[in-house]
Amino acid sequence: MNVPRPAWQEWLPDAVAGLIVATLGLIIAILNYGGFNDYAPIPLGGLSPDREVALLVVVAVVTGAAVAASRPAPGPALALVWMLAGIHVVVGVPILVTELAIAAVAFGTARWGSTAVVWLSALSIPSGATVAVLFLAPDIRRILSRFLRLSALDGLGDTWQPFAAVIGAALLGVPWMAGMVLRVAARARTTVDLASADIARAEADRAQARQIARLREDQAQLARDVHDVVGHSSR
Repeated sequence: MNVPRPAWQEWLPDAVAGLIVATLGLIIAILNYGGFNDYAPIPLGGLSPDREVALLVVVAVVTGAAVAASRPAPGPALALVWMLAGIHVVVGVPILVTELAIAAVAFGTARWGSTAVVWLSALSIPSGATVAVLFLAPDIRRILSRFLRLSALDGLGDTWQPFAAVIGAALLGVPWMAGMVLRVAARARTTVDLASADIARAEADRAQARQIARLREDQAQLARDVHDVVGHSSR
């Protein structure tokens, strides 16, 4: 007999993952932008260092919340991701490396989201990558320079932005596709299970019908035997 798990066991892993992401984001924000790092990037958009750190704390917490909600609430998780994009575009705070964890949101929206959320998430991947490249180009260039030589970026010329957009779309598109594959597989298993249950139910109905038919036949045979016995006794 399968005993249902308590509700807290369902959301605990997601909450722990979100807490880890938020904690790492807070650490990075404070250590890299809080005055402890002499080589911290210059604040963007005329932000003061204190305000920038405060906004990065918000970014870290929102990122963790989005990751935590990716399975139990994919729709709100997707909304939180777009909230992050709005903070970056409007306010101009830098991107935290922990925001790569929004790949979990891409996976969750495809795996557990409603049909509307699945479509919205699919449209969000290319549009989000485009928005990032158009409005956050300096910050993206700074991040890419950690993995690629600046000379390589310069060699790409004006094509580095489409190159970055493709990379960003791929980083979110791969987990989204993985979520869709698991979603389709789960639905296929559900369909097979329902079909098997229907077959078993139909077989049980046929067996019950055969049993009822045998009982009626036995009753009819008993009635004939009783009739014969009564008929012989009356002679």
